[in-house]
Amino acid sequence: RNGLAANHIESIQGIMNGTTNYMLTNMINNGALYDEILKESQELGYAEADPTFDVGGFDASHKLLILASIAYGIDAKPEDILIEGIQNITPTDVDFAKEFDYEIKLLGIAKKTAKGVELRVHPTMIPSSSMIAKVDGVMNAVSVVGDSVGETMYYGPGAGGDATASAVIADIVDIVRGNQGPMLGYKKGLEGGGLELLPEEEIVTHYYLRMEVDDQSGVLAKVTQAFDGFGISIESMLQKPHGIDDRVKLLFTTHECQEAKIQEAMLAFKKLDCVHGEIAMMRIEK
Repeated sequence: RNGLAANHIESIQGIMNGTTNYMLTNMINNGALYDEILKESQELGYAEADPTFDVGGFDASHKLLILASIAYGIDAKPEDILIEGIQNITPTDVDFAKEFDYEIKLLGIAKKTAKGVELRVHPTMIPSSSMIAKVDGVMNAVSVVGDSVGETMYYGPGAGGDATASAVIADIVDIVRGNQGPMLGYKKGLEGGGLELLPEEEIVTHYYLRMEVDDQSGVLAKVTQAFDGFGISIESMLQKPHGIDDRVKLLFTTHECQEAKIQEAMLAFKKLDCVHGEIAMMRIEK
């Protein structure tokens, strides 16, 4: 609000929940399974007995909405934005990320576009070379890009008793000193320039998809034709054994496309006789 007052904020992107970052770090670096690392996180005091608020992405969404209210003057609620958690990430997804030099992070993302502001929280594949990809364990990190200053990074612990106590005490001290900001993070009508929330279906990014298919000739052609039917360009493809003799896993990444198109394509894939089970999807930020 103050340090970047001379800037129009172009984007905010970061790890906003220490519990999920601890879990994902161990799933990727140590091969831990989701249920195992969740139990360990609870034993260490990082995750609550009911971990839904953390692993479902809701905690990160609240933090993103506060940042967006300051940066863009948007008064949005969690139900207004795209929120997905980490519960469905599998070892296959982790292996694919490693093979293509990605890390998986639960990111909160706000982007200013010509049509409005994107607000979304979801597991994201990001290049291993990026600064945020190197943030492990319970640490949080947020990148803020301004039109004048460029990229700035904010880093610190995001889970655990000491970190939580420190933040709570800081809020109490602010209240005692009378340092109270606007309830929404901005003075409504004075900041934000009337920016609107971009509808979820208009988000544009890269995608990763995983599906289980029959191991037969012609199946790959059917799937790629379905992609083509929605104007989606495939960037890369891998075939992995499934463990069942007559089935394989197909893993795809796409070039940039609209969220609405990828959702329509997933519905079309489910109608193909050669596709079985749920189709997994994860967004990619490059």
